[in-house]
Amino acid sequence: MKLSKRMQYRSFDAFGFYKGRYKNFEITIAEGGDAWKRIHQYFYVSFNSDKYDKRYNSLWDNEKFETIDEAKEYAMNWVDTYIKENKK
Repeated sequence: MKLSKRMQYRSFDAFGFYKGRYKNFEITIAEGGDAWKRIHQYFYVSFNSDKYDKRYNSLWDNEKFETIDEAKEYAMNWVDTYIKENKK
């Protein structure tokens, strides 16, 4: 899965995000942490698929990642598992 360059919602935001696509899922890997101190502490992943009508955020299950590579690997494994269990 190829990710976009780091983007920000607004130029003054402390945290950025990366977007990519994998098997009909739009995947966003975002930076998270202490917004007041503007300290990056972790990455989290969110998924969106119109084909499968599925949305998910790893923070719902308190899944946080230390590196972007860990988040990317989790994202691809999650999508593969979801598709395998929910064939259309």
